[in-house]
Amino acid sequence: MQERFDADPIDWAWLNKRLNSARDYFSKEFSTILIKIITHKEKMTLLSRAKTYVEELIELDLALYEWYKKFYKSALLVQCVVDDVIITRAIVESALPASHRFELLQNAKNSITSASNFNKNKVEENSESYYSTRLDGSFEGKKKPEKVKKSPKTKSQNGLSDTYSTTFDLQKAGLTPQQIAQKRQLTLPTVYHHFIVLIGRGLLDGHKIISSDRFETIARAFEGLEVGNSIVPAKEILGDDYSYEEIRLVRATQLAEGAS
Repeated sequence: MQERFDADPIDWAWLNKRLNSARDYFSKEFSTILIKIITHKEKMTLLSRAKTYVEELIELDLALYEWYKKFYKSALLVQCVVDDVIITRAIVESALPASHRFELLQNAKNSITSASNFNKNKVEENSESYYSTRLDGSFEGKKKPEKVKKSPKTKSQNGLSDTYSTTFDLQKAGLTPQQIAQKRQLTLPTVYHHFIVLIGRGLLDGHKIISSDRFETIARAFEGLEVGNSIVPAKEILGDDYSYEEIRLVRATQLAEGAS
């Protein structure tokens, strides 16, 4: 296969065919895994003492979805080369539209709603016990896990875990969201999620992240909208010039400031 990539010129038709086949196959796997992660995350939000775990699940969800988008974009860009089509921003963003993301979220929520056997107390009970498996694959039986003393997670004076404190320190040092993402090898949505958590705890002013003009434009998009926690109506008004991450951050700032 390496010979195909080393060939000059590249066999774009062959590459396009292979990418499309891979996309059709792995998209099902990606969707299945994402729905499981989102469903698990939604369930964990119902439990007490699971806030840090839920935040980690959110980071995992966002990181995996970013790779999912890159996978689709790669296939689309090769298709454009084969079709001799000029690549535009609109074409790139059509690779995996926002509607797909919300469809995944809705499927996850529906799976929880339709699961009549889902019970908060049962989940908590199951989290306190497990089946131990021998090397031969048989079960020892149900027993309570042994408590292992763990070294406490280091937290800064403001009560943040290391990952949020590091992002916060870099922001205070004057780094942009893009620079923080690059320095920490995180996705940009993950960095914005850190910002939103910091805003929610009253440690960060969202006005410091986004320019005043962009902030005010996004804020105006929410005026007169009965959106609750949804940013979709505002995104439809603002269009592709404003990212979901920016809109979420502005909305989080509004809520922190007591805006409706």
